[in-house]
Amino acid sequence: MTPSIAVMNISRTGLTALYCPERTETLADIVFVHGLQGHPLKTWTANGVCWPKDLLPDDVPDCRILTFGYDSIVTTWGTRNPGTVPQYATDLLLALAQARVTCPNRPIIFVAHSMGGQVVKSALRTAGPGGNASGFETSVRALIFLGVPHRGSQLAAPALWAVGLVELAAIVGLSTNRKNLQALQPGTQEQVELSEDFHRRLDRLPGGFQVKTFQEGRKFLGLCKVVPDYSSCLGRPSEDAEVMDADHRDMVRFTSKEDPGYHQVGGWICAAVERLRHPEAGPSCREKDRPDET
Repeated sequence: MTPSIAVMNISRTGLTALYCPERTETLADIVFVHGLQGHPLKTWTANGVCWPKDLLPDDVPDCRILTFGYDSIVTTWGTRNPGTVPQYATDLLLALAQARVTCPNRPIIFVAHSMGGQVVKSALRTAGPGGNASGFETSVRALIFLGVPHRGSQLAAPALWAVGLVELAAIVGLSTNRKNLQALQPGTQEQVELSEDFHRRLDRLPGGFQVKTFQEGRKFLGLCKVVPDYSSCLGRPSEDAEVMDADHRDMVRFTSKEDPGYHQVGGWICAAVERLRHPEAGPSCREKDRPDET
């Protein structure tokens, strides 16, 4: 498929369909959720190639591919309505409900980068509070976490300090959202509770949704990993964690199917879709050499 420039004008917030099957019944919805300072399209784009739109449909032609955007920018010009992770999660749930009115039980596969993973976990919690399963949760069949800070990021604290300096310059028209960074500080109560809730769901649903973890293998700008290894893994004994030869930003940007990163992430997505196509067949041919998932 050739890259399309038209989708560069999609809205920064809300749910956008990047691909819809035309000649076959839709098997599943694959939903991409970006992270802090991200964009529903640009996060996944490099050299004009948006791989969820330009590469993935060839491999999963029977799946609808969507991308969700939310206001994750920390500092910008003009006024703003600062949101929180639970608010973004609610927006995601509402957008999906509207897009799935005629197919509320269709399987969902989430692909989440960085803080996007927190948004997805918060959506599960919001839809089924108190550790209870919801109709939304039973539709979720697979979660792919890419550099998700389950225990926060060591860069959040210095970033908050820098934002404090920016706030002193608010008189020139800059506005900030400290809540996005506060949500990523290690050890916050919100993070601990969200993590505990998610682990309870995994414990309760051993045969439920699959989880795949991808960790950044390179330091950002040669300085440090944005999300250290201890934070980007769930810490479960059976966790399937895989390291990518890329930094936090480039671990979600692939320019061709020959890209090693696409082989890793795209391959796992294809395997998850294959399980939906043939649930009785067990692991697909693309999974035979992979460890068992969580």
